[in-house]
Amino acid sequence: MSVLALSIIPYSYADWETPSLFQVQISLALGTISYSYADWEAERHADWCQELADELTGYDVVPLAKLCSYESLCNNFEPTLSDARAVLEDDYITQKFLDMNPPLTLDNTYEGYVGHRIIWIMYDDRYFYPKLIINFDQCANLDSYVYKTSESEQVKVRYPIGNESRKNLDRYNDDRYEIIKTILGRHPPPDIQVSEFGKPLDETNCNGKDHELYVRNGDSLICASPQAHAMMVERGLDVRHPPPDETNCNGKDHELYVRNGDSLICASPQAYAMMVERGLDVRPA
Repeated sequence: MSVLALSIIPYSYADWETPSLFQVQISLALGTISYSYADWEAERHADWCQELADELTGYDVVPLAKLCSYESLCNNFEPTLSDARAVLEDDYITQKFLDMNPPLTLDNTYEGYVGHRIIWIMYDDRYFYPKLIINFDQCANLDSYVYKTSESEQVKVRYPIGNESRKNLDRYNDDRYEIIKTILGRHPPPDIQVSEFGKPLDETNCNGKDHELYVRNGDSLICASPQAHAMMVERGLDVRHPPPDETNCNGKDHELYVRNGDSLICASPQAYAMMVERGLDVRPA
């Protein structure tokens, strides 16, 4: 017959204050098992991280808030200013703002922390405006842009954390597009409109009053007047209107993709990966 004996050893006020040191020994006929609160917490944390990792693999567009929770709580990720800088070095809006406001570079702008979040402020000390303020979440993901042209005039865009539906992501890209159009004072190149801001071909804008969208060499998008198009065709260049039912790509490494379930575009695998990373609905055709 087995005997169950419960004893608490040793136990002091310090043990009570620190649950990880509180151990209960259960003596059975087969031996003694020692199990601590810290062990239980570690197992529960590991199970939670595994469940979250499994959940993340089920998303077409991974919610940044959940990804941030996983990185910070399961991988102990603590972002630094270097992490934020790496994001800005690849951010189209940031780089164009710096290009439009020389002699600004990332080296002579202002960065710091608000709590655990990084904030980056860019403006020319001589004029104070225009000013671009970029906020990051706790994992150094872009959270919001604020573009100020004066103390009272600004355009603000915030990533839809917590409600990253296709509709909200499309609206977010549309708002980002308004910021870049305000910074540049014009529409960016059509290929940037598609790859960076997710515009379908039939919504791509040209700056010239009579300019239209054409595809050059089967993959590059350009804007040109009908007269310029006629001259290019006369010279034997492959420049044509993008057909809505295009099924082949002429670019050496380009492939056909479906955007938003219906629009067909050609892109390189690298451009496709970048669009997916930015939350665009682009899939192989």
